Parts: sequence; structure tokens; C-alpha cells
Amino acid sequence: MTTVAFPDEDELLRLVGGLFEQAFAEPELADRFSSTGVVLHIVCTNPECSLLVDLPNQRVYPGSVEQVVPNARLELSGSDANRYLQGELNLAAGIADGSVRISGAITALLAHAPRPAELRERYRSLLVEQGRHDLLV
Repeated sequence: MTTVAFPDEDELLRLVGGLFEQAFAEPELADRFSSTGVVLHIVCTNPECSLLVDLPNQRVYPGSVEQVVPNARLELSGSDANRYLQGELNLAAGIADGSVRISGAITALLAHAPRPAELRERYRSLLVEQGRHDLLV
């Protein structure tokens, strides 16, 4: 049986949102995220849940928020999001095979944001802290 990475927006907010909040607390990472100008809507499928990450203002919101308009969208399964954040999924390969869909200002995010390797151990530690050992890959 496959473990559902993010069964709802609360879990997505706690794990992925928590990762961004940790990064925002580190001045160097926060500056790099802010400089992208990206407001990212992360949409996970299977089951459907989403998260809005306002990088310039260093805020994370569950779902979508009317007063914050995203300029980039990343859509992938919760399992693929979990794998990507642990360095086990190549984003370009996911885009090529159709399991990952992107739109908007993603290139600005990829060009200027911290690399996944800089966030990988933080995310893995967060999984352990939250008792989600089942998601470690």
C-alpha cells in the first residue's frame, strides 16, 4: 500500500509550508527566495490539496488566498512532491514525462531560489519531527 504524502492541506502546510517557513527564518535563504518575485501555488494531486507560498513577502497560506495572486504554479502528486523535496525526483524528468506540470514564473524560481540540496536535510528533519518516518525515501 502506498503512503499518502499529504492527505489534506493541513499536512501539506505542516510539512512543505513548514520547510518554507524554516528557510524564511534563515536570512541568506530568505533573501534568495524573496529575490525571485515568485508567488507560487503548489497544487498536489492524489488527494487534491494546495498551498500558496508568497516568496517576496515570506508568507505561507493553505489553499489559495483571494488577496494574494500567484504568478507561478507547480502541480504534481503529493508523492512526487515528497520525492522531489528529498532529491529523489528530477524536476526536468517529471516535466518531460508529464507527472509534473509548471506554469508562470517558474524559471525565475529555479534560477534564483535555493537549490533542492540546500533544503533536502531540513525537509527530512521536518518529516522526522512530525513523525512521518513513512515518507522518508
